[in-house]
Amino acid sequence: MRELTRGGETDGETDSGGGAHAVRPTRGRLRGGLAERVRRRRADMLALSAVALVFVCFFPQALFDGKFLIAGDAYYYSLPLRSVAWGMIRAGELPLWTPHVLSGFPLLAMPQLALGYPLTWGYAGLPAHWAEQLYVLAPYLLAPAFTYAYARGVGRTRPAALLAGLAFTYGGAMCGGISNSGLLTNGMMWLPLALLGLERARRGRFSACLLTASLAYAMSVLNGHAQTFVYVGLLVGAYGLFLSLHTSAADEDDDGAAARPSSWRRWRPLAVACGAVALAAGLAAFQLFETARAARRSTRGAPTFETLAEGSFRPSEAARALFAPLHALADMTPYVAPLALALAAFAVFASARGGRGGRDARVIFWAAVALVAWLLMLGGNTPLQHVVFHTPALNRFRVPSRHAFEWTFALSVLAAYGFDQLSAHFAGRRASARPRDASGATKGDARTDLTSNAHGISASRDARVAATRDPRASRLLITSVALLAATSVVGALWWRAAQTPPAPGSRLDTGLTEPAYLYWKLAFTSLLFASAYFGWRVGDARPRAGLLAACVLLGCFVEPNAFVWRKWGRLTLDAERFAAVSGVTRALEEVPPEQGRVYTRVDLFAEEFAREPRLEGPNLTALHGLHNVAGVEPLIQERYSRALGGVGPDSVTPRAGFAPNLSLFGERSRVLDILNTTHVVSYANLQTSPAPDVARDGVNFSRADLGIALRPGERVELNCAEFEADALAVVSALSNAGAEEQGAEVARVRIFRTFGRPSESVLRAGVETAEWAHERADVRPSIKHALAPVYESRPGDEANSFSAYSYLARVPVGGRAAFGRVEIENVSRQAWLMVSKASLVDTAGASSRPLYPRLKKWARAYEADGVAVLQNLSAQPRAWLVAEAESVDGEEALRRIGGESEREFDPRRTALLEVAPAELPALPGGEVAPGAAARVVEYGSSRVVIET
Repeated sequence: MRELTRGGETDGETDSGGGAHAVRPTRGRLRGGLAERVRRRRADMLALSAVALVFVCFFPQALFDGKFLIAGDAYYYSLPLRSVAWGMIRAGELPLWTPHVLSGFPLLAMPQLALGYPLTWGYAGLPAHWAEQLYVLAPYLLAPAFTYAYARGVGRTRPAALLAGLAFTYGGAMCGGISNSGLLTNGMMWLPLALLGLERARRGRFSACLLTASLAYAMSVLNGHAQTFVYVGLLVGAYGLFLSLHTSAADEDDDGAAARPSSWRRWRPLAVACGAVALAAGLAAFQLFETARAARRSTRGAPTFETLAEGSFRPSEAARALFAPLHALADMTPYVAPLALALAAFAVFASARGGRGGRDARVIFWAAVALVAWLLMLGGNTPLQHVVFHTPALNRFRVPSRHAFEWTFALSVLAAYGFDQLSAHFAGRRASARPRDASGATKGDARTDLTSNAHGISASRDARVAATRDPRASRLLITSVALLAATSVVGALWWRAAQTPPAPGSRLDTGLTEPAYLYWKLAFTSLLFASAYFGWRVGDARPRAGLLAACVLLGCFVEPNAFVWRKWGRLTLDAERFAAVSGVTRALEEVPPEQGRVYTRVDLFAEEFAREPRLEGPNLTALHGLHNVAGVEPLIQERYSRALGGVGPDSVTPRAGFAPNLSLFGERSRVLDILNTTHVVSYANLQTSPAPDVARDGVNFSRADLGIALRPGERVELNCAEFEADALAVVSALSNAGAEEQGAEVARVRIFRTFGRPSESVLRAGVETAEWAHERADVRPSIKHALAPVYESRPGDEANSFSAYSYLARVPVGGRAAFGRVEIENVSRQAWLMVSKASLVDTAGASSRPLYPRLKKWARAYEADGVAVLQNLSAQPRAWLVAEAESVDGEEALRRIGGESEREFDPRRTALLEVAPAELPALPGGEVAPGAAARVVEYGSSRVVIET
């Protein structure tokens, strides 16, 4: 028989024997349970709504103005290569290899592309700039939510947990100068979620806790920023060990079994931590193994102590970065909101004294983490850096200031403890101040105070009514609200003052002086603290909670937002910028990429914010299908770097200890030839940045020096696009010229007209040029010529004991005509001639055009708007045949192809193999047979077919 109650309370069944089956909840009860869960979580949803509000107010330009916060790494590294990789995935190809950068590179060895990380999967269907915007901004919504969840998991009240989430997310690590790349922030934000899994390990289901911690840490690893996920992993391991070593009464079973060293429950947090690290590594193995192989061969294979110490804070710099982050020159700062900093200090103090909140060993743990992180941020300025240098894993990462991550997170958690401990302190004061009845209990408000448990704030209706009738309570409320309003006004004025643009040439991001900045901060912080103090004293729980929440939001918003808007919030791009393509790239797109590579020899940030770019930087050419010798990759291979002149991760700028390698374009160098480099794109005179010309005495010279040094008998040819001129301006100096008589000819100059005979002139010692060290003590007594007109004077040595001169000469060209080429020959018997600048001058038109060295095996295919494209007349095809091979070691091979060996190397007839002579293939030698050739039939991302 089936029986249904009409009251909607039960829905049960009885069998034929009269026994009742289990009673199922009715729809009414289900609704009631859901309503109860919603009611219980209402305060949490309100806190998360506050997080969303702060996020929206922080990034209005990105959310409402159509701006994209994509700059730096996100623009020139992540966006183009992620676009290429996801284009392959959409086409049904595995993203294993790309021919578009560094003459080819394994994509899975570029872990920072984060191809397995869900927050990059927007590239599968969204426009690239929208997908990258999602990746960059997501941490500022997720990190505070995750931190809030962790703080609630360790028993913090909701406003305290909200403080922890906002203080960490909008602190100096997550809002650092480099944070707009998204690479570090997407790795850091998963830490609190992993810690939450460890927290629940002792009481919760082991499998669920292991899954939570593993997935959270796997997200950090899949994000691909190794420095960040190693730091997260170390914190996860340390926290798991701490929880296993420390047991509290709440962790123990009724018989105290959890406290015994042999208890499985005691060691479950450590087991979850180790399991999470192992499972995350296994999930990300597809990129970890590829990365490890590339790292062994990269320029970071054997870091030095000096390299690892780069980016260390001196103690004074760390203090400045903590209190005045806009005046710190660092990619990450230890900044924490002053309210959070003060409450963190109070937490440590109160815990040491065993205050109202009681002792929680987690306070000691996070205080220790903060202390160690502070010492690590000082890097090479403390002996601890030597320990780091000899510690595996840690000794792979430079920029110690990035330990601001652990510092800011630890202080944010401590701030939550301090908030609750201070709340308990004020609750005690309020309780002791209330009148008591005959039984000794406080009247009406026994259940209303803010406590430091996990349930937040509760208040009785009678207590709220009594509070509103108390004149003293009303005065406290009005005082706190007035102070909060004053704090808001001062914060707005401070924010506006911080947006003052810096002086031209300043390395800072604000024109507000540091003393003025600190005065504003002191005024704002004092008012905020006063408002919070009176807010804590308000008797009614709801107004008190609202006032304290407002203090938390304001304290965690104003200064970080001023920093973000001034530091990188203003580095925004319109959607149209991502569709803009330079004319140079359009022209190079016409050449099939497998027939020749380009080498974009320009700085990383070239043309980044130009609405109409003159060229594209290294990785950006991949968006247009070009195969590039250049590329941006932290794991650039050591051999490849040395072949290009000891370049760094951008494949252009020399590393420390390497000079700019213009010999790469010399006649003897074969590096670019064998890399199938048919075109080089750069700024005029092969400058890597669009430096403006230098104007001097009515002549525009290239800012970069030519760097030409001619020995006796040598000559150099300079050229430029055809230009109407009537004079030639030359900046030069002599070396080893003490014996040159006054007026002696030291150089012969030929200026070639477009039509007609060239004009000839000379440079004379003491008239147009002179000895560079003319005033040096050992030169002055014997010098036989006078000073020429000085162009520039610099210190000649470190002690500045004499001046080093260069000299300016104006050479006539025999009337105004069109010129485009100049030849300078050193005709001195023993002096060297150094030419640093040269320009053709149109005196009548008051204009001039700088000249650049003519490279013998390079032709200028294009020159306009300060951009030049050189065509390599000696470039080898992508594949070719030779009939002889030679055994060499790696060093000799680099010398041969770089033209530094005494033996000539002709790649058209000889292959250099790093094998023993006996292992050389049996080849006939000499020239290849007539008609023998190699032809690229198919050139794909992961498949090459060559027909011979």
